[in-house]
Amino acid sequence: MQNIALFADDVLIYVSNPDTSLPALMSEFKVFEQKSGYKINVQKTQVLTFNYNPADNIKNLYEIDWDQKAIKYLGVKLTKDLTQLKMANYDPLMSKIKEEIERNINMTFHIHPKYVAFWVKNL
Repeated sequence: MQNIALFADDVLIYVSNPDTSLPALMSEFKVFEQKSGYKINVQKTQVLTFNYNPADNIKNLYEIDWDQKAIKYLGVKLTKDLTQLKMANYDPLMSKIKEEIERNINMTFHIHPKYVAFWVKNL
């Protein structure tokens, strides 16, 4: 089973049976490159495997980092260990939010009450 997720120039492809589907996929990429004139940057390609260790011939055939613990897609870290998703995404985000609040909490704002009323009314 193969699935694909596309957003702008980011592509996420899920494949099953990678020993056969990966060579076929890479072959299709070559056809795409030839027909479109676009080039796929394999060096920027990230692979996250689940319950799969590629054979040596697959590893040698493609210049891909096979040992990644996480990849980033659309700003979200996808981790190999699903229990690490919160720690990889939510915790850093909450830390940044807390830092911003602490940094801005003591700032003095000089806003005329007329502008505040306008702003509140238009929310």
